[in-house]
Amino acid sequence: MSPMPRALLTALFDDAAVFPPAALSLADALAQHRTHREGPYADLVGPLLLSPDMVEPAASLWTQTGAAGPLDLVVVARPGADLGALAGATRTAHTDDRLDLRGAEFGWQPDWRDADIQAPRLVVELPRGFDQALALTDAAVAHESEATDILVKFRTGETPTWPWPDERELAEVLSAAVAMEVPLKLTGGLHHPVRGDYPVLGSAAKEPQHGFLNVLAAVAAAAGGMPRPVLATWLASRDPEPLLAALADLTPAAVTRVRGAFAAYGCCAVSDPIAGLIELGQLHGSE
Repeated sequence: MSPMPRALLTALFDDAAVFPPAALSLADALAQHRTHREGPYADLVGPLLLSPDMVEPAASLWTQTGAAGPLDLVVVARPGADLGALAGATRTAHTDDRLDLRGAEFGWQPDWRDADIQAPRLVVELPRGFDQALALTDAAVAHESEATDILVKFRTGETPTWPWPDERELAEVLSAAVAMEVPLKLTGGLHHPVRGDYPVLGSAAKEPQHGFLNVLAAVAAAAGGMPRPVLATWLASRDPEPLLAALADLTPAAVTRVRGAFAAYGCCAVSDPIAGLIELGQLHGSE
C-alpha cells in the first residue's frame, strides 16, 4: 500500500507533554521537545503547549537544554481560566527572544476579545450544548474579520467532567466547522492512528478513543461535501486499510483542503502517534 502524503502529517502533533495524562515536569518536557525538534520526525511535531505560569521559567530552562534557536510555544488556558493571566503570558513571550510564540488557546466566553490576547493565532475551545453553536458562529465571524488567525478547538478525550464524544457528536463538530470554514484543532485522547478501545494510563481498564487517521478521513469527506453520517462511518472504522487507502489517494489539492480545515491536535506523548505510523508502515523507524 502506498504511504499517505507526508503533507497530511506535517506539524499535525502539537506537543502537550506538560498536560495530563503525561503531565511531565517543565524541565523534562522541554528536554523531550528539543529531542523531537532535532529528530527525524521534526516536521511532524508542532509547538510545545504550555500553561501561562510556565512561560517565564520555560525561557531560561530552554536555554539550559542547549537548543540552538528559540522555543516554539503555544500558551494554553483551560476553559474558565483567567484570560488576563493568559494575555499577560503572551506579552511576556512576545518580549523574550528566547521564545517564539505561535499562538494562544482558551475556552470560549462571550467577552474573550476584551482580554486583548496578543498572539499570531487564537484558538477558541468549543463548549457543548447551546453555547457551542454560538461559540462557533462567533469564531467564524472573527475568522473572517480579525487580522489574527482564528481557529476553534474541540476536546475528543474523556475527563472526569467531559464524557467521551462518540463518532456522531464528533462528526457534527467536524461538519459544522468545515461548513463554516473555520479551521479546527482537536485535543485529548488522540494517541493512536485508528479508532479502538485502549488502556487507560495507570489502570487495567480500557476506554474508546478516536484515531487521528479516522479524523483525517472524516475531514476529507466533509471537505468533499459528504453528509454527517458518512463522516461518522469514517470515525467509527477500526480497520486501518480503508483509512490508509483513502488518504493515500488524496490529490495535493485535497490534502491542502484537509489540513486547511484540520490544523493540528494536542497530544501529551507525540511519540505515540509516530510509533503507530511506523507500525502501519507509513514511516520508517530509521528516518
